[in-house]
Amino acid sequence: MNKPVTLPWGSFFGKSELPLMAFRWRPQEDKDHYAHGHMFLEIIVCAKGKAVHRTNQGLIPIRQGDAAVLRPGSWHEFLDPHDTVIYNLCFKEELLHHELLEIPRDAMTHHLLWDAPRQGKHRGIFHFHLPRDMLRELHAPMDMLDRLYQDPWSGYNTQKLGGLMICLGVLARAAWASRSDAPSHPGARMHPAVKRVLHFIQQDLAYPWTLNELARRVRMNHSYLARVFRQAMRCTVLEYISNRRAETAAALLITGEEPIGEIGAKVGWDDPNYFARRFRKHFDVSAGEYRKQHRTHLSP
Repeated sequence: MNKPVTLPWGSFFGKSELPLMAFRWRPQEDKDHYAHGHMFLEIIVCAKGKAVHRTNQGLIPIRQGDAAVLRPGSWHEFLDPHDTVIYNLCFKEELLHHELLEIPRDAMTHHLLWDAPRQGKHRGIFHFHLPRDMLRELHAPMDMLDRLYQDPWSGYNTQKLGGLMICLGVLARAAWASRSDAPSHPGARMHPAVKRVLHFIQQDLAYPWTLNELARRVRMNHSYLARVFRQAMRCTVLEYISNRRAETAAALLITGEEPIGEIGAKVGWDDPNYFARRFRKHFDVSAGEYRKQHRTHLSP
């Protein structure tokens, strides 16, 4: 069996110092397209035509206006495209904790990038649909991002970030509107301490973080930190860390060669038995079975 395809970060994002790439793509014209996994966030939108989106969820037919968010650790490819145009937005989650740190993180954006892909059996992938008027709103920012994505000049970074935020705003509204329980005016500003906690975790995921340690670093009462973190992220601090570790481990399992125990230690779960329990809780299968299943699907 062939090893699964790995998308090298450097070659995929080029020389740009900004971990963001957005472009328009026609899968029927790309003879080298294949199933792939990765360790960054990807959003795809079918701007024209139709195809079959093959993922770790199965085979899902898509048409104009259909979109999907793929969390790190998931994989996908497009089959049987017919006059298909795909909008791609690819970026590291750390972008939302650094360059865009001061941007208000409202409930709609959180639902799009975190809540919905992790609900139920979604397994890190969330499919939804954009009405025609919202799809039209994406054309202008995507046209700009498509022109700029290959240019490494940092002078374009502000334009790229602005285009990304416009796209995320449109996509978040569409995803939120699909909820039956969505309030009309969601969201609030994220507490600065929560932003700092996310930064600490992002910088050193394998560190043995505790609520008390993070509270000490941000100089805040641990009970108050727990409350404002849950309000912002819709999960506890430790649940968030566990989710990030499981996703990172999943990506390493399908794109790397390290033994399973080493991958557990790499993300912060040094005890192989504990890693096995946490991984199974997140993905409903063992780490070994996850690697076997997805490498089978990803074999060229």
